Amino acid sequence: MKRLIRVGLGLFAFSLFPILSWLVLAVTLGEPEIANVFSLTYPIQFIWSLLKAIFGTGANIKRNKENDENAVLSSMTLGIFVGAIVFGLLALFIEPYIKFMSMDVAFYKNFAIYSVLQLFIQLVFSFVLEKLYFEEKDKLASTHSMIFNILNFAVLILTSLITKNQIIIISVTLAVIALYVVGLLCWQYKKFRMDFNILSNFKYESMSICTRIFMFITYFFGLSNAFQAGAEYIAAINFVSLITDTQWDVQDAVSTVAKVDLSNNKYNAKKSLIDAVLFTIILTSSSLVLFFSLYQVFNVVFIVGLIMLSIQIFDFFADSVRLNLYSFLQLNFSVTVNTIVAIMVNIFRTVLSVFLPTPYCTEIGQIVSSVVWVTSCVIITCVFFKMNKDGSLQRRKRIKDKEIAKLLKMANI
Repeated sequence: MKRLIRVGLGLFAFSLFPILSWLVLAVTLGEPEIANVFSLTYPIQFIWSLLKAIFGTGANIKRNKENDENAVLSSMTLGIFVGAIVFGLLALFIEPYIKFMSMDVAFYKNFAIYSVLQLFIQLVFSFVLEKLYFEEKDKLASTHSMIFNILNFAVLILTSLITKNQIIIISVTLAVIALYVVGLLCWQYKKFRMDFNILSNFKYESMSICTRIFMFITYFFGLSNAFQAGAEYIAAINFVSLITDTQWDVQDAVSTVAKVDLSNNKYNAKKSLIDAVLFTIILTSSSLVLFFSLYQVFNVVFIVGLIMLSIQIFDFFADSVRLNLYSFLQLNFSVTVNTIVAIMVNIFRTVLSVFLPTPYCTEIGQIVSSVVWVTSCVIITCVFFKMNKDGSLQRRKRIKDKEIAKLLKMANI
């Protein structure tokens, strides 16, 4: 549990400070609508997490499972190159993106570009963090995460207090955090042989990769669908997202710790599941406190906001089980089966989110897909594995036809 909290604190800083940045920046610039950039670029975060899964998490699992010392630095190098192209193109074509989201291009353009470029820098930084976590340097990773995010927040807000020129604010902030990340990269890099074979990365993270792709589609089109319902639903969606997004990011600590333990053959299913549920109780409690403290400040219709938050809380607990089991099944069961389940569940969620004619479309898609996914993971685990007294999961032996006949005879069937 202590390790889970340490990793969670690093992810907490990684998620909280960007949210605070938008809220405080809106105050210092005297433009409350600036905070809407968080919602505007929210779908792009799934592109960020997709690249992190491929070139960060997958590469580190590959190194541990296949004893490939070149995997991590090779994937980091390729990831930086691919990330620069992807986020560079997004920044270049930001105007069509803003228009698609039905927002004012002139007002949001500068900080939308800032948000996209910041995500690229955070992507490179996340590669370093993943490397440290999988080397079991949790404290060091959490320390760097805290320093990076405080530095980003402090420079952005202090610069906005000195000048209202958006270009200066953006340039100074991006330059400072970029220099910090470059320093970390220089510290981590050593002599290595470039390996362009990243197929194993996809194998180890195929379920996460599929999920990220579909999540981008879900929110890119689903939010557009939901926003058509009116201002009260837009306010509720934005508010619930603000008070749960950090918790969702921190929840990834469950998956990170499980994958580290699995890749090092230290995984204990019973302990991991109990710790995950306790960890989720802490996270959901914080969301409840924030909701009842701030819903009036953000002019949120109480019942609308509460319905949306209740669905998020249910999914938090379901996810604490799923994150554990799918991490285990990804490395100890059929990658093909797990990936097919992930694709089917996410297609189902995407269709519901995009086409349901209700402002709760994304929430309904979320809760239905969550129930199906958790049920699938539990069934697969119970059928093919058994839990030992020490909490570990062991593959069940296949029962031969003769043994089945003998059992049936003993049961007088």
